[in-house]
Amino acid sequence: MEGKQRPNFKDCDFEYDDDDPEGYRAGMFRPGPQLGAEETGMSVYDLPPGQAICPYHYEYAEEEWVVVVSGRPTLRTPAGEEELKPGDVAFFERGSEGVCVLGLAVMDSVRAEAQGGDFPAGRSRPARGLRY
Repeated sequence: MEGKQRPNFKDCDFEYDDDDPEGYRAGMFRPGPQLGAEETGMSVYDLPPGQAICPYHYEYAEEEWVVVVSGRPTLRTPAGEEELKPGDVAFFERGSEGVCVLGLAVMDSVRAEAQGGDFPAGRSRPARGLRY
């Protein structure tokens, strides 16, 4: 960290992609590049009301974690939906059993996601029949 400013997700600039379709317009902050991370990743998301991070999906090569920082997002998994609260932690294994999507019903919700760095990474969105 010498010579670098330590990132703080409570005081960061979220990036929004104008090309994201309605329903998937979340702000994102990735501190990894600023810290020199090469094998792992972490994203902090700002989810406006009615938006989700991405479509229902699972990862082929990576496990994923969710930590709710604030707000009450809705977590969708093969078991159904549940409302999470600040401090809740969720884990998603590799493959189709790790299917998830995180969306929101209230303002000012942020979540952090950390994932491993196994490559090549792949993702599947079963609702759309997409794999990439």
